[in-house]
Amino acid sequence: MKLNIVIDKDVLRRTRKGLELTQEYMADSLGVTRKTYARYESERTYLSEDTVRMIAMLLNIDIKD
Repeated sequence: MKLNIVIDKDVLRRTRKGLELTQEYMADSLGVTRKTYARYESERTYLSEDTVRMIAMLLNIDIKD
């Protein structure tokens, strides 16, 4: 069963900026528009498990199953 997951938008933004990655880079890596990725950092957004795993990989965040 696939889950929809809410992630902490502030942690997401802070971590991305700490790694000096742009929203454009993240969007391109995830296969979404920059506008869509910006929404991940500014709104309560439900993300698929696959998207969360990809973000975690890009930001070098360890997640638990």
